[in-house]
Amino acid sequence: MQRNLGHLLAVAHERADRWLAAELAAAGLKGLAPSHGDVFAILFKKGEATMHEIAAFARRTKPTTTILVDKLEALGYVARTASASPPPASAPSATRARGRS
Repeated sequence: MQRNLGHLLAVAHERADRWLAAELAAAGLKGLAPSHGDVFAILFKKGEATMHEIAAFARRTKPTTTILVDKLEALGYVARTASASPPPASAPSATRARGRS
């Protein structure tokens, strides 16, 4: 049976995600998933970002981004502050205790 390129890429992606999740857990970073990487990347680059900016950077919908940020906030990696720009919004940033050293 011949496998197509799309299938092979999907299998490689799944295996890479499982490996990375296992490495994060082994490092004591339980609860983190590879999908949190884009959130951390923009926050470490900018310091803080609006949910819209994070969603655009991560190429995810705003509801999906909210779920990712909510989980990081619950784990103590992200703290939200009120955004100064209208309309009112939250602006997550990485915390020093967990997300930044």
